[in-house]
Parts: sequence; C-alpha cells; structure tokens
Amino acid sequence: MDIREETREAAELRYAAMDTLKAVSEFIKSNKPSVLLEGATPTKGGEVISDEEKRAMWRDWINFSKDIFEKQKELPYLMIDDIANMYTKKREIVGKQKGTPESK
Repeated sequence: MDIREETREAAELRYAAMDTLKAVSEFIKSNKPSVLLEGATPTKGGEVISDEEKRAMWRDWINFSKDIFEKQKELPYLMIDDIANMYTKKREIVGKQKGTPESK
C-alpha cells in the first residue's frame, strides 16, 4: 500500500474517532438530569419528582459519565501510538532501496 494512501486512511480513522467522541460528548450533555427535567411542569401543585429522585438521577448520570470518561482516556494514547507506528513504518519504507534483498 502506498504511504499516502495509508496516511489518508489513518487520518480518516482519526477523524471518525474524533467525530464519534464529539457525538458521545453531546449525548452525555443532552442527558443531564437538568436538561431532561427542563420545562417539566408539576401537576396539581406538587413536584414532578422528589429531591431524592433528583439526587439519584444526578448520581446515576455522574457514574455513567465517569465510566465513559475512563474509557475515553485511553484513546489519545492509542492515537499517539498509531502516529508513531505510521512514522516508524514510513521510515522503514523510505530506508529500503531498490535492488536490496529487503525490497524484494
């Protein structure tokens, strides 16, 4: 595979990964309890949900966000490793000369 094609494919994968992370981030933001309860009107003068239920919703949302964040923390390291591997491979390809046993 040509190094330009490989570089382009790697860039497309990184772009897709960043786009996916952006979508996950937007999902987390849009599912905050404050957003979900925004505009909810209580019926007959009571509350929509109790304070204890609100605390439980926030606790669940924080735990969910924390789990997602823990998984996302590994991705930048993987991307850096990917870039390093790509340049190592490029150096190996550039270092090979025609007519040498390695180039056959």
